[in-house]
Amino acid sequence: PTFMCEAGHLICSPCRDMLGVAAGTCHVCSAKAARLGSRRSLGRDVWPAYYEPRDRSGALRGPCRCPGDACGFVGSTAALLCHFVSAHDWPVHAGVTSGDSIAVRLQDGFNIVAVDCIGGASEQDRLEFPGRYLLVLEMIQQTFGRTVFAFCLRPDAEFWEKEAQCRVSLYYSRNILDGDDDKPPVQCYYQTTKAGVTCTDLSSGLPDPEDCFQAHVYRSVDLEDNEDTVEVTIRIVIN
Repeated sequence: PTFMCEAGHLICSPCRDMLGVAAGTCHVCSAKAARLGSRRSLGRDVWPAYYEPRDRSGALRGPCRCPGDACGFVGSTAALLCHFVSAHDWPVHAGVTSGDSIAVRLQDGFNIVAVDCIGGASEQDRLEFPGRYLLVLEMIQQTFGRTVFAFCLRPDAEFWEKEAQCRVSLYYSRNILDGDDDKPPVQCYYQTTKAGVTCTDLSSGLPDPEDCFQAHVYRSVDLEDNEDTVEVTIRIVIN
């Protein structure tokens, strides 16, 4: 509701609570607050425009589908994080914020990075919904090495795609040695891939790989055929 004192000063309920105004008094002149009937007649029936992002943040609590093959699990991003570990044993990297660069050892199949970053989110929201952006990295073997596909799991993705954009930079390097770790490398390989990432709640199924972030990791001469993980550095930026 909106409160008005006898002098006509107005204040909305959230601001009144933040200011710690004593019940029944005005925040400006300390005059007596308006009668209950006046508050009812002056109370808002719509949110002001600056409340819309906070109101719509309720969409962040909506469900997403699990990307696992033939898996029908649907839940919040927080529930999905637990499901990924308990049901699929997928590696999950949490505690990442926008702009961080982290080293990740990717295994074939799905890998998850939980990114905590929403502009203007309250501290309570960040604590309650730790994996608001779930970056899904799927690594697939190829004849030349491996391809990494990426997309973001995001409730109500269609709305939030207009509010924030997710971009990923993936770095891969390899030092090729001449059989002696004490000698300088005979060759250094360095690769960087930067691109935007599609956000989806998977309600329509997995996105087309052609619409996803893609990075190719080429086989090195010192890469053993039976090596089943690849170490990369990833930087996620949300703005």
